Amino acid sequence: MQLAEYFEDVVVLRAEEADSSMLQWRLYEQGRRSWSLDLGAGASWRDTLTQVLARARAHHAPGVLLLLPGAQDDRRFWRSQDHLIEHLDSREWDIVYLGHGLGGARVERDSLRAGLVHCDVPPGQVNAIAVRCGVLDRLGHAMPCTGADGPLAPDDWLVIACWLAQGLTAPGNGWAAWPPLLH
Repeated sequence: MQLAEYFEDVVVLRAEEADSSMLQWRLYEQGRRSWSLDLGAGASWRDTLTQVLARARAHHAPGVLLLLPGAQDDRRFWRSQDHLIEHLDSREWDIVYLGHGLGGARVERDSLRAGLVHCDVPPGQVNAIAVRCGVLDRLGHAMPCTGADGPLAPDDWLVIACWLAQGLTAPGNGWAAWPPLLH
């Protein structure tokens, strides 16, 4: 099973000028519902998160995936992740860092099966996370609408979300995919 199948609702974070259509098309081809969260639109991204959460809760989804558009090109993310999904089903989690720079160049083989390692502090270079619905709801209210210089870039939004999520998750409920699914 792929992660996109497990979560059903996938949010692609993008800036107004960024093109996320290829990633959204790939998700659509696999029967997944994807949402484009336009961070350049200011406060309206909160409306999108509200819609995503309502749908995820109605379908009793465990959470929502948040991705940067670069996920379309990473082969490991699109492979079956049965081992990782077994880990998700067998432990409590609030946030899972799926794509990150933890370990960087040490992960060279595509054949490694991803599992979970405890990670209460966000790793660097996060580009994909899974968030429980309750945490995402609280996070949507805690996130700033814009940065000091205007709308937040997608990677900045995700970094801020990861750091704010620390205070919204139960101790011990932060995890990271190892090896990371996205680089």
